[in-house]
Amino acid sequence: MTKTLNTSSSIGSFVDLITISIVFIFILLLAFFFTRWLGKTQANLGKNKNIQVLEIYRISQTKLIEIVKIGNKYIAVGVSKDNMEFLCELDKDDIVFPAETMNTSSFQDIFYKLKNNAEKEK
Repeated sequence: MTKTLNTSSSIGSFVDLITISIVFIFILLLAFFFTRWLGKTQANLGKNKNIQVLEIYRISQTKLIEIVKIGNKYIAVGVSKDNMEFLCELDKDDIVFPAETMNTSSFQDIFYKLKNNAEKEK
């Protein structure tokens, strides 16, 4: 009789382990797909054409100055924890834009350049 109880309790423990593993994997998959969906939703919210934050400069831990393009106007705003205040309007000529052409070399190209430079130094 004790063998039957031990066998059934070990089978029950094994079934519990499998059930918990399946539930855990299901929760992981659910979290994965939810975060992907949330990331896509947030990315679509940032694709506004009329409002763009061009630059942010941190003055202190809770205070920022931002250069914002709204339509065709450029403005500077001060942002703090609880407040946002208009500072001034800027001319397009006053703003220094980053270079339009960025170096889009692949990691492999950069790696080979560094490797060749290291070999030349030897």
